[in-house]
Amino acid sequence: IYGFVDLMCEEEEQESRTEFAEIINQQIKTLTNMTTDVLDFAKGKSNVLLRKFPVDKLVKEFVRFFENDIKNRGYKLEWSIDVTAMIYVDTDKLKRVFMNIMKNALEAMKKGGTFTLKASEVNGEVEFLLSDSGKGIPEAIKDKLFDSFVTSGKKGGTGLGLAIAKKVVQEHKGRIEVESEVGKGTTFKIYIPKL
Repeated sequence: IYGFVDLMCEEEEQESRTEFAEIINQQIKTLTNMTTDVLDFAKGKSNVLLRKFPVDKLVKEFVRFFENDIKNRGYKLEWSIDVTAMIYVDTDKLKRVFMNIMKNALEAMKKGGTFTLKASEVNGEVEFLLSDSGKGIPEAIKDKLFDSFVTSGKKGGTGLGLAIAKKVVQEHKGRIEVESEVGKGTTFKIYIPKL
């Protein structure tokens, strides 16, 4: 939001200002929905609204919202889509899962590090790979990573982000896995059934 407000202040072209305002509104909606997600998680409620949606559009929307923010913070973003498929998805919730993993990745990397998002098809499922070139996940917490209140060295972290991410992915009849090597980086793998 801060980044796009700054861009709006510098932009004179009305079409670009309108686009930035749309992105800001979407991000405010995302923050509001994140608050609801935490409360629903605490209450054990499920609230996904699944609809048929193209994988490429999902990835492109995520990149559009976060590409400038990632670059402005001093990191690189790489992305690719190697699948043309539809999935049943709550787009807002799955994009927030991606966002949570991305934010963790940025905190794990030094400036200049690379965050990568790839979508492909594996065994009739859509596989989303979200990778970073960061310090990796400590062995001590790797097995409990998706448990509530597990966090490692993050300022202000609640330890709920990945627990909520796992719940959201499971509500999509999918699964989430993680591979990490200390000093080399981390990859989260999200699998969602393909239509």
